[in-house]
Parts: sequence; C-alpha cells; structure tokens
Amino acid sequence: MAGTPVVVSHHVALSIEVAADGAGVVVRQDAGEVADAILHVIAQPKAAFGEALAKFNHRFCWEDAAQKLEEGYEATLAKTKR
Repeated sequence: MAGTPVVVSHHVALSIEVAADGAGVVVRQDAGEVADAILHVIAQPKAAFGEALAKFNHRFCWEDAAQKLEEGYEATLAKTKR
C-alpha cells in the first residue's frame, strides 16, 4: 500500500517534498483552495498518485529514518572514542 495523497498548506514542514514528489497538493491557507484541492484529489483514480506516494513513502519511511539515526549515533560514538 503506497498511502494516501495529502492536501497541505505551504506552512507544513514537508510541503516542498510533497510537491516535489507529487504525493499530494500544496495550497495556500485558503478555504476555497483547500476545498478545491480535496475535490481534485478524491476525483483522481486510486492509482493516480501511486508511484508518487511510493517514492515519498520510501524517502520518509520509519525504517530509513531509524537507519540514518543509528548511523549518526555510530559516527558520533566513533569520534568520541578517539
């Protein structure tokens, strides 16, 4: 399962990544724009965002985040053991 496309404002921390990957729609904080974006997203076939969501989810999955964190800890520990 790739996930669900999102509608976010430019003020959301990952809005640049959402837009870059095509994992949803980024709008201004305007009720009309939000409503239009939601209607746009739900009108799309289920697979329309599939590849984009898979790419986004791969970039931000918990397993990768945990791996990067572990590597950071290991690098820090290696520097302190010198």
